[in-house]
Amino acid sequence: PQCLELDLDHEPLVGLSVAAGSNVAESLKRSGFADDRGLSIPLMRKLAEEKGFEHFLHGSVEVRDEKYRATLAVHSVDAAKNSVEVQAEDGDVFSLCDKISTSVQQSLDLPPEDLEATPDLPARDVSTTSIEALALLAKATATNAFDNDTDAALALIDKATQIDPSFAYAYKFKSQLLLSHNRWEQVGPTITAALQHDYRLADSSKYALRVMKLWFLDSKPKLAVELAREYSKAHPRDLSALQLLSMMEIMHGDEEAGLRALENLQEVDDRPIYQFMRAQTLLNMGRTEEALPLLDTFLDSGNKEIEEGQLSQALLLAAKATRKMGKHEAAK
Repeated sequence: PQCLELDLDHEPLVGLSVAAGSNVAESLKRSGFADDRGLSIPLMRKLAEEKGFEHFLHGSVEVRDEKYRATLAVHSVDAAKNSVEVQAEDGDVFSLCDKISTSVQQSLDLPPEDLEATPDLPARDVSTTSIEALALLAKATATNAFDNDTDAALALIDKATQIDPSFAYAYKFKSQLLLSHNRWEQVGPTITAALQHDYRLADSSKYALRVMKLWFLDSKPKLAVELAREYSKAHPRDLSALQLLSMMEIMHGDEEAGLRALENLQEVDDRPIYQFMRAQTLLNMGRTEEALPLLDTFLDSGNKEIEEGQLSQALLLAAKATRKMGKHEAAK
């Protein structure tokens, strides 16, 4: 499944707790599953809803007469809506990816502005021409998400880039993993390698890497923020761009601008996590009275959309903010 979505996937960049990551594995373990195979549709729907997704896919790939045939069902987390079946057949894996991703995108009935924000590019152009390298990246993604084993995932990515040294998407994924685990000393060479082959990346990925290079390698935070602003202005519905902009503004010390970016994010994507992030920013700015209602709304939004770590952190922040306002019993 990861291979099929490679050319549609705009992953959040650095350390933002949005709908992805190793918590999927924890949710599966709590439900009695070691990995993502053999799940019932109701459980898939529950997991998708917990992570804030609007849709989820399931299906199979088989080989018939030397051709790959993929059959997928596209479901909404709203059980009242009908699923859509998508089927494609091809003797070439990359062509199959393109057929499937195009069909899935059409089945979602997305507004034109969202389609423009996520261009559906040929898999060969934005990934690799090597089946072996693609398989290794898919395994790395699963190893990171389901086994929570970053070192093993990084080793698999390194094998993929040894097979295809121009596999820019793999370098980009590696840089995200390194940054999320604060391995700063390894980030530079990885970003440099990705940018050497940025002709194999979608525009949003190129932009993100250039922002990261300006900030982390060139020590030019002002230019990094300016680039983030310009790109977000040109692509106002690109979630990854807005997420990166909010982080850059806050890291650069302009918390008001970071707050505005988070508000813009929430207009595009109304997941409760952005209320939490706005509340955190307001608390850092000393605006406790404005932050508390956002924390209350976040905590009242239903735990199905809140991961355990976020819930604990939000409760702790709410308690500290309430105490700061002199309401000691409520804080307790």
